[in-house]
Amino acid sequence: MQRRTVQTVFTRVAMAGLLSAGALACGSKAKPAPTTVSEAPTGGDKKNEPLTATITPAQGETAPPADPIFFDYDSYQVADPSKQVLEKVAEYLTKNPGATVTISGHTDDRGTTEYNLMLGDQRAKSAHDYLVRLGIDPIRIKTISFGEERPAATGEGEENWSKNRRDEFNTNKTK
Repeated sequence: MQRRTVQTVFTRVAMAGLLSAGALACGSKAKPAPTTVSEAPTGGDKKNEPLTATITPAQGETAPPADPIFFDYDSYQVADPSKQVLEKVAEYLTKNPGATVTISGHTDDRGTTEYNLMLGDQRAKSAHDYLVRLGIDPIRIKTISFGEERPAATGEGEENWSKNRRDEFNTNKTK
């Protein structure tokens, strides 16, 4: 009887160890330390200090964002003046086959948070659909809604609200 108890205890301890190891393996990973570049010492007092390097993207990897397009109150219909901006975005994407665009939909602060997130999403998808109709591959277009969370203008009144009812475009050129 004693042998069975020892074996059961051993099995339970082994299983607990395996579960702990599995939980650690599935847990969040620590963020890596910032990358530094070290060089051979050139003399002086700082011979063991690492040198830090700033990495900047190569020329042309990030394209300038397009002008935003604006929407009427409580609407996600692309207005005629906005179509010209979308045509410029499509032209850029056509000339740069490796480029992608992220469309972020925004609203003014009227309405509930949930409604504004939904409306911002509909606005971004309207621009997405227009670009697709212009021949852009949907895989190259991402959409996100920020609702009322990132206003372009603060304050009350139509002058400020109209600046917040918009889609913004961030184009990235990849290799």
